[in-house]
Amino acid sequence: MGTLRQAVAGLKGIVRPMFKKQQGWLRVFDRGWVLLIPVASAAAGEDGWICVMALFLSTYEKKIDKKGRVSVPVSFRGALAGQNFNGVIVYASFIHSCIEACGMDRIEKLYEQIETLDPFSEERDAFATAILGGSQQLAFDGEGRVSLPEELMKEAGIEEGCVFVGKGATFEIWEPKAFATYEAESRKLAKEKRLALRSDSMRGGAA
Repeated sequence: MGTLRQAVAGLKGIVRPMFKKQQGWLRVFDRGWVLLIPVASAAAGEDGWICVMALFLSTYEKKIDKKGRVSVPVSFRGALAGQNFNGVIVYASFIHSCIEACGMDRIEKLYEQIETLDPFSEERDAFATAILGGSQQLAFDGEGRVSLPEELMKEAGIEEGCVFVGKGATFEIWEPKAFATYEAESRKLAKEKRLALRSDSMRGGAA
């Protein structure tokens, strides 16, 4: 209950002016998809509505200045509102040649999962080193910008511009040309898989 009350205190003031009183998934201006619950059902004696989940959605191309600063999309900053760190957590993607990013809440969840492993196992040490040791906290400046770490930019091939790609609970930062190639491949694969699933479904129905 303490954690929930902290969430209420941190989010209620931000969210209340923006929403109509309707529970469920809503599209809220440029802040992405969020899930609303009535505060009264979670904290007795309080009224209003709070955001309990936000997703990183859409794709944005941004310029990077000579100091390595880039403006994080407004909707992404909105999804991070109310967390106990005013910024983002970044690390090298384990899957693609890009930078992966998320909020502090996701890192805390990953930490909790790592803590369930055998404290003396190689797996726990590997995950802790790669995820926790490899993460960097980037605070927002007054204009909503962050300074991308030079080593992560170099590893991802990012120089003068980048593409922010929403992935739900996380988002990625890509070199534009590399992302264009990846996006085309992803769309092709998704289409092929969709058709394959439809064919499987039809075969099953016919059987």
